[in-house]
Amino acid sequence: MAKLSKKAIINIITVVLAVILISGWIFLAYIHLEGAEYAGKYNPRSGTKYIAHRGYSAKYFENTYEAFRAAAEETFFQAIETDVYLTADGEYVCSHDENPFVDKSIKITEKTYAEIMDLPLDLTKAPDAADKTLSYRICRLSDYLTLCKGYRKTAVVEIKQNLTKEQATALAKFVASKTGWTDAVFCSFKKDPIDYIYAEHPYADVMLFTSNKTKASLYREMNFNIGVSEKIISEKLIKKAHKAGVYVNVYTVNDKEAAKKYAAAGVDFITTDDVLAE
Repeated sequence: MAKLSKKAIINIITVVLAVILISGWIFLAYIHLEGAEYAGKYNPRSGTKYIAHRGYSAKYFENTYEAFRAAAEETFFQAIETDVYLTADGEYVCSHDENPFVDKSIKITEKTYAEIMDLPLDLTKAPDAADKTLSYRICRLSDYLTLCKGYRKTAVVEIKQNLTKEQATALAKFVASKTGWTDAVFCSFKKDPIDYIYAEHPYADVMLFTSNKTKASLYREMNFNIGVSEKIISEKLIKKAHKAGVYVNVYTVNDKEAAKKYAAAGVDFITTDDVLAE
């Protein structure tokens, strides 16, 4: 048997290592794609999870860094919801209203982030139990996402604006770059931005909100996950959604007994302002 030269041995080792590395890359890519493919699917084994509505908004003013941090630190919540607007210079910020400031003439969409970052927020609608002694300011979406990622909470991002296709898909990419596709949910009462995201990223976890039974049925048949108000939630609605392969989120539940009833009926998510544990 001929003895292999040193050069031949090195070539063989190089080829073997290359095959191992390529196989590893293929395996990792497969795992990533499999995870992305099933990111927005109903999982019967997952049980009921709790979403902190605009952060821990029973204790701190909604959609602020303080509310998000408190929700992130609270083990009761598995996810944190926020509302998103886009400033005039393209910064994503967290707010339920377009004009959340004390000065009601100022709109997020008409100002740059630098122009609104230090403006005091209007606390008149804050719940009585919320801490109003803090100097709350507008929170950037990037800071919210950093908290979600750091504390391993699912980011539930509700789109409040009528975004264009380019804006909606850019938002989705931005969120996914911070959290990954499997740890973010894109939702809205507006169908267009969710359509845009789902068309561009069919593996994204998307959800449409409604308090109308007919719309809930329509969205279910269109394969969208659905967020429904307490007004229309029922065990029948939940079962039909699960049969169609989509999940159900009920909002906004602040009564412990009601939460127990919905969980017993098999609802997937309960959105709440407060901790509902005993």
